[in-house]
Amino acid sequence: QPVDFTVETDLRLYSGKIARINPVAQDGTRSYSIYIDFDNKEHNLKAGQFVKGQIVLQSLNNALYIPSDAIRVGSDHSHYVLMLQAPDNVVSKPVKILLKNGMLNISAISGVESGSIILSGNVVSVKNGDKVKVVN
Repeated sequence: QPVDFTVETDLRLYSGKIARINPVAQDGTRSYSIYIDFDNKEHNLKAGQFVKGQIVLQSLNNALYIPSDAIRVGSDHSHYVLMLQAPDNVVSKPVKILLKNGMLNISAISGVESGSIILSGNVVSVKNGDKVKVVN
């Protein structure tokens, strides 16, 4: 399976394929060793470096991705986003989460059109129907 990873001393994103997974957890850590085959022809990575990565289980083409913190959960456990409706109204729009990427903190969603202005981050005091002013 494909895997994407970063190294603690490098900001580049590397890609490879899982060669094998150690079937026994390391004592005291509950972590597993995963061996990855990847192109290291330029010798950028050395043995013993710590990496953080994710195994790619599924991917979507032509999907709309938004920051995961923009997705809210309603009292009925449904998902929605708060978005700006011209010129100054905040509206609640139901969305369906198609796929999450925990490493990048983004989610693929349906229910919102590309180009929509979605409120993200800590906006707990903003709610459906509020009037807002966008400041550049």
